[in-house]
Amino acid sequence: MRPQFLDSSVAEMVIAYNSELRGLANYYAIADGVKSSLDGLELVMFRSLLATIAARQRITRARAWQI
Repeated sequence: MRPQFLDSSVAEMVIAYNSELRGLANYYAIADGVKSSLDGLELVMFRSLLATIAARQRITRARAWQI
C-alpha cells in the first residue's frame, strides 16, 4: 500500500503505478534476462495497487479486484 496515493482517485493511482512500472521497464530494457524479473515486479506492483485502492475505498483487496 502506498499512503501517498490515498487522497488520489483510482484513475490517478492506476496512472501513477503504470508510469512507474513503465519507467523501470524502459530503464532495464537493455539488460539481458530482465524480462522474468520484471514479470515478478509487475505482480508485486499490481498487488500494491489493489491494496492502495482497497484502503482508499475502505474495501477488501478481493473486492477491489472486482471493480
